[in-house]
Amino acid sequence: MVNSPIKNGIILGAVMCIAATAMAFIAPKPFVLYGRTALLLAVFYFMYKIGKDEKVRQEGVLDFGEAFKAIFIGSIVAYLIYNAYEFVLYNYIKADLNVIAVEAAKETAEGAMDWLATVADTDEEAMARAKEEIANEMTVEKIGKNGGNTLLALMINFIFPCLIGGLIMALFTKSKNA
Repeated sequence: MVNSPIKNGIILGAVMCIAATAMAFIAPKPFVLYGRTALLLAVFYFMYKIGKDEKVRQEGVLDFGEAFKAIFIGSIVAYLIYNAYEFVLYNYIKADLNVIAVEAAKETAEGAMDWLATVADTDEEAMARAKEEIANEMTVEKIGKNGGNTLLALMINFIFPCLIGGLIMALFTKSKNA
């Protein structure tokens, strides 16, 4: 079935939302840590599909610019939908995801500090104070999915995978002779 980039983007956004909900309820901590990475598989598949659909719509002749434009627009639509849904998921549907995100960030920071203590000659008292300061700075307000963090995530998604992934997928889907 041949869909427009926007329709494919809407479908991808819906797939990402459904997958995120399932992952959040089945395994909340792995979802917080690795959910976006797991969703990249669906994103790259749909980017490829968007490019192929556009090639069919253009009757088999698709240059790099047209391929990139279609893939970029479709992925932007998908990430607009997904980021808005992710904000709702973290704040209203399963609000404990914000708490899990803070705990995971603290564990990661402590692990990094412990590693640093093993490879560098550090003062144990200073390291304990640094860990305490970092733990005090990591709050739901700063790390959780608030409006600012959601917009930041959206801007990051516009760069990768939308821009960089779109460029790569455009290379795969453009016509050989175009």
